[in-house]
Amino acid sequence: MNKRRSEERERQVKFGSDVKIFAQIGDPLEHSCTSYIHNSMYALGNVNAVNFNVVVKRGELPQFAEAAKVMHLSGFGITMPQKTDIIPLLDECDEFSRIFNSVNHVKIENGRLIGKGMDGLGMRIKCAAGNSCKSRKENGLLYL
Repeated sequence: MNKRRSEERERQVKFGSDVKIFAQIGDPLEHSCTSYIHNSMYALGNVNAVNFNVVVKRGELPQFAEAAKVMHLSGFGITMPQKTDIIPLLDECDEFSRIFNSVNHVKIENGRLIGKGMDGLGMRIKCAAGNSCKSRKENGLLYL
């Protein structure tokens, strides 16, 4: 067996009972490549984890949050429109996420939902680095 094939075989993730299961939730999710990117990174790093998309429509978030705990998910990522709706359901949330009213990652630890938003943190890091905090809009996309 050649060296490359041997390395590929070693990188193959072998899901066992200790697999970390994550979900990407939102509606719609057709545009989302998050699960693909995360699963590719897990495979490359030989991490025993998997990420999958779950369509969660507006109003279904409380049921999903409870189901995620029952299914022992390790956590989930959130896209619109639930980034704001998740905050009242969290057991813990960082200050920046509350200020920006946006959470896009939830870790489930001992049955507790712990939320963190990267949107506000990313903006703070950009501004703290001395970069311009002005935005421009091109082709319908907002660039900071």
